[in-house]
Amino acid sequence: MKVTAKNNGRSFQTELSNNTNSFTADLPKADGGDSMGFNPKELLCASLATCTAMFLKDFASKHTIHTDGIEVEVSLETNEDESETKLTRVIDLKGNLSDAEKQKMVNAAKHCHLHNILSGTISITSVLK
Repeated sequence: MKVTAKNNGRSFQTELSNNTNSFTADLPKADGGDSMGFNPKELLCASLATCTAMFLKDFASKHTIHTDGIEVEVSLETNEDESETKLTRVIDLKGNLSDAEKQKMVNAAKHCHLHNILSGTISITSVLK
């Protein structure tokens, strides 16, 4: 899997592409951007929220749990030097689910791919082209 970020050097607007889809990321106006897209921290939250919603949709289908929709909100907090990060995930399961079904779904959320990646050891390598 590969995603490419291209910045034109004139603004913070950055085109993101996976060779099939693309969209623009940007910084908020307060940080010198034009607020034309999600900022990097919002993209991280969006990735976890999206992965969770999709994973739970699949889980519900496989376990015959009927929902009228799934809404996931992720917030991010860091300490001052960003050495510690806290992600909070709020899951809203729409529809008439039993307490047992809701608990199964919340427990299943801990197994979405991004949850596993972000909870594990992460190493970042930078290579100059």
